[in-house]
Amino acid sequence: MKKSFPLFAIPSLISRDIMKKLVAIIMVNLALFALHMPTVSADFRVSDNGQIETRSDEPQLTPAALDKLIVTVTGLKATDSVTLTLLPEPALADTDAILQQTATGKGVGEVSIDMSYPLKDGYYRLSISAPDTYFREPKAWIFMVLDAELVNPLDKSAVFKLIPPENRDFDIVRSYTRDSGNGVDAEGVTDEHVPSLSKTEWMLSLSDVPKIGIGESVLDTTDYYFGPYSSLNSTGIQGRFTVEDPGVRHGATGEIADAHIYVRNGVSSHMEIGWVERNIDADVRYMFEYDTVYGDWRLDDIPADPLEVMLEYDADFDYWFAEFKVNGSWYTWIYVDMGWTEADEEFNQGEVRTDYGDTPSFPTTTIDISKLNLNGWTWWDWQRWATTQIWSATPYHTHMYTSYYYFDIHKD
Repeated sequence: MKKSFPLFAIPSLISRDIMKKLVAIIMVNLALFALHMPTVSADFRVSDNGQIETRSDEPQLTPAALDKLIVTVTGLKATDSVTLTLLPEPALADTDAILQQTATGKGVGEVSIDMSYPLKDGYYRLSISAPDTYFREPKAWIFMVLDAELVNPLDKSAVFKLIPPENRDFDIVRSYTRDSGNGVDAEGVTDEHVPSLSKTEWMLSLSDVPKIGIGESVLDTTDYYFGPYSSLNSTGIQGRFTVEDPGVRHGATGEIADAHIYVRNGVSSHMEIGWVERNIDADVRYMFEYDTVYGDWRLDDIPADPLEVMLEYDADFDYWFAEFKVNGSWYTWIYVDMGWTEADEEFNQGEVRTDYGDTPSFPTTTIDISKLNLNGWTWWDWQRWATTQIWSATPYHTHMYTSYYYFDIHKD
C-alpha cells in the first residue's frame, strides 16, 4: 500500500544537499524566465469599436521607432533659426514637448532635421517655430501612430516650406482679436466686406486619407449628406453652425463627420470650409478647408464656436476666398483660382462617412445663418424653394425652423 504525504511534509523526506540543488535550479530557471517575459506597462490600443484606450494588463506594443522621420525645411535663410517641436495631440504647450530640435539656415538648399523618436500608439503634432517674417506652409504636421507604425497611407513627406516676404504677394494674419469693422453683420447683409490678399497658416496631416466630393463614392464606405442644397448660380455662400462632438470612432475606422458649406462647378471641381472630426486625428474638432486645386485637407484649431464661415468669389482678384469670422471681423484663410467664377451648386450640410454597420451619433448641430451671393448677399430663404432641396439620409435628418437659413442637422 502506497503512502501519501501532505505537501508540507515532503521537504523533511529530502536531504539538505538535494534541497539546496533544487532551490538553485529553480532560481536559475526563474531568472531565465524573467529575462524573456514581455514588459507590462501603461500603453494604448484600438478597441473593437475603434477607440484608442489605455491598457496596463497586456504586453506593451513595441514603440514606433520613427527612425525615418527626417524633416525637411526649405526657404530658411542663412543665420535664421527654426525650432521643431514634437507634442502629443491635442497640443497644449511647448512645455509638454516630447522632443525639440533647433537648426540654422545654411543659405542654400534645404535643411534636414532628424525628429526620430520612439512613440506609443496615439496622436501627435509636429510644429515649427520660425521668425515672424516667414509664412509657414504648413505651421504643423499632425499624425497618428497605430500598431507601432506611423500611419501614412499617401506616403507623404514631412516638409515645411518657409516663404519670406520677397517671395509672396500676401500678408500673414496670426491674431484674430482685432475688430476691423470690415465685416458682414450677423443680423443683416452689408456690402462693406471686401476680401483681402492675406492668409492665415494651416496644419496638414501625414495620416490623411483623400477627401471625397459629394456624390463620389469610396469602396466599402457609406456616405450620408443632410441639409439644404441649391441649384442656383451664385458667387458665394455663408453659414454659421455650432460645433458638436459627432461621436467619431478613432483608430482604423475610416470615419469622418463634418458640418460645412460647399460650392462646386461640375462634379469634379469644388471648394468647402467648416468643422470636421476624423478617425485619424485626436478626439477633437478642427476647422478645415478643402479645394480640388490644392487637393489636401487644410486644418486649424477652431477659432470660435459657433463657427461662421464664407466662400466667395471676388472679381477684382479673380480668386475664390475661404474666410472665417472672429469677434465681428472676417479673416481670409485661403484664396484659390478655381478656374470658374460662378458655382452652379451650393450646399450647407452635414456629412458622415463610415465603413461600420452602425453610424456616429452626430448630436444636434444648429445652423442659424445661411446666405447666398446672388448679385449681392441675401438670406437663403423660402423664396428659393424652386431651386432648393432638403436632403436627409436615414438615420440623419434636417429639421427646418425658418427655411432655409435656420435649421438643425442631427441623427435620429
